[in-house]
Order: sequence, then structure tokens, then C-alpha cells
Amino acid sequence: MPTLLDNHLSLQDAADHSGYNLQYLRRLVRAGVIRAVKIGQMWLVDIRSLDAYLRSVRHTDDRRYGPRVTLRYQSQQK
Repeated sequence: MPTLLDNHLSLQDAADHSGYNLQYLRRLVRAGVIRAVKIGQMWLVDIRSLDAYLRSVRHTDDRRYGPRVTLRYQSQQK
């Protein structure tokens, strides 16, 4: 997981790390749910903030907040 600046990831790396769609992460950043800084056109996501969000949604029963699993991966789990 390549980090830019001290504890920040590019939005694309954060999407790869979390399993969330890039657009969904942008929405979380704009809503202030996940801390990030914008440098030019690039958003840099605070790793600790992203991990805290991932921990909080892992403990909820509401599956709408979890990352989407591809159909290929779902069929392998059964």
C-alpha cells in the first residue's frame, strides 16, 4: 500500500485497500465521513480515518455499508 505524505493514500489506493468504489469514497470524503486533503486534482485520504470507518461499518448489521463483492468472488465462497 503506497503512502503519499505521512499517513495518506491516493483515493485510488484507498479504493483498492478498502474494496469500496472510487465514487463512493469520494462521496464519503465530501460528506466529511473520512478525512482527506485535496492537492490540485488529487484527493489524499487519511489512512487512520479510512481504517476507523472500515472498523465502524464492519460492526454494523446494515450490509449497505460494506464493500461490494464481485459475483465471481461470491460464487467461490459458496
